[in-house]
Amino acid sequence: MQSLEALQSVYRIATTMRDSYQAVCDQVVYNLSKLLRASYVAVQHVKEDRMEIISSITDSKITHNEEVFWEHSPCATILNGKNEPCQTTGSLAEIFPGNKFITLNKFKTHVGVPIKSIGGKVAGLICAMDHADRIFTDDEIRLIEIF
Repeated sequence: MQSLEALQSVYRIATTMRDSYQAVCDQVVYNLSKLLRASYVAVQHVKEDRMEIISSITDSKITHNEEVFWEHSPCATILNGKNEPCQTTGSLAEIFPGNKFITLNKFKTHVGVPIKSIGGKVAGLICAMDHADRIFTDDEIRLIEIF
């Protein structure tokens, strides 16, 4: 059922490509937060030593255009040079001490999925965090990859 909803959402996004890039990213974070029941979802773009957060949703509130240094982004740091989905559990504040990006102590689960260019280079990330201490399943990670 989740896969069907994801495909329908992706189809709606693809058929309304007249929207701005930011509006498409808004639709992605909104749909993923709903499908995954995740408290936080973001679409990020890699910019040299920084991550540009195109769109993010935290507890149903969408925000735009934040920038954070690569080493302060839990979404980027979790990949740590890997070009594959990665996740952590436990207090993210302990995993990323001193991070001022968001209040990490309220999130207990994190998954980051790279967005790759045609050449295979990581061009961006989609990440999800949740208040619940849970493991994102392989199916949920595939849902993120569909977007």
